[in-house]
Order: sequence, then structure tokens, then C-alpha cells
Amino acid sequence: MVFQTLEESFRVHVTRALKAGATPEEARAVVRFSAQFGLTKAWRGMRALNDLFTEAGTVFA
Repeated sequence: MVFQTLEESFRVHVTRALKAGATPEEARAVVRFSAQFGLTKAWRGMRALNDLFTEAGTVFA
């Protein structure tokens, strides 16, 4: 995410983390943590994460 690879690579990493037992909230926490490397990058990452969840048919608050 730091290098803004928010397409296939991001999708694969998030999907694998969720399949390994990470919760959606934990995935969000990782994205929020990345804000220390740039708020804009974290914001774009959160948008990509929300899009991924929406495409999966699941809405997470």
C-alpha cells in the first residue's frame, strides 16, 4: 500500500489475510496504521479496501 499498488496485489493480500482469519476490522486497522507513511496513501488504501468489501457483497462499518 505504501507504493500504492492498490489493484491486484492489494486485493490478493487482503483476501489471503481474511481467509487466514483476519477480521475486516483488523484489515482496516492495518490501513489506518499505514497513515504514518502518508495520510493520502492511507486514504486511498481505505477506499480500495471499502471497494473490495463492497464488491464481495459485504458492507463493513
